[in-house]
Amino acid sequence: MNLPEARNTLLSELGKRLKQHGFKPRAVGQTFTRDSQHGRHAVHVTFIDHDSDFDVTCDVAVRFDQVEDIVHRSNPLLSKAEKARTYTLGAELGNIERGEPHRWTATGSADITRVAEQIEHSLIETGLPYLTTYGDPAEALAVLLRDDRRAWLHSPIHAERAKRALALLVVLGRNEQVEEVGQAKVDFLSSIRDPAATVVQRFIGTLTGSEPKG
Repeated sequence: MNLPEARNTLLSELGKRLKQHGFKPRAVGQTFTRDSQHGRHAVHVTFIDHDSDFDVTCDVAVRFDQVEDIVHRSNPLLSKAEKARTYTLGAELGNIERGEPHRWTATGSADITRVAEQIEHSLIETGLPYLTTYGDPAEALAVLLRDDRRAWLHSPIHAERAKRALALLVVLGRNEQVEEVGQAKVDFLSSIRDPAATVVQRFIGTLTGSEPKG
């Protein structure tokens, strides 16, 4: 099997199927997107190549434009294009459904249609409902405020989850909660000796106007 050709064929098949669900049929960087009320939804596939076949995993993600704008406002490390490609939360389909990753295997060109069908089925059953649920800012905030394993599924990097929870509070007009929630996030990061606690502390300052000068 010509692996690059088979991967492109699978992306084309998926694109045709996802178009029916409002996504642009052409993948960009193995990612299909559709506009949402608050930003963008994404379906992303990852290929794991072997000598004569490949596995495919699929994840979904939600972007809130206003949240990402706030998070990146003081971030000089990312380019404008890179900032436009970040997402607020998301998860792999198998982890959402059963708590462990799911792989589909294509061993030949005849498998492409089957794999595309199975991925679409999983998206209909699991991925699209995820996008509907967590495309609601209130639902997204509820999970981003947490710091347990459930929250890790949606946003595994603790400091990034903290910043997005705080930014979402601002977007939802709940600025009065930023300092209290922010301190709880900093305390959590400090308790696990995460050096990014200071990064989140500075981020809180940018939101509350108490950022140290100099």
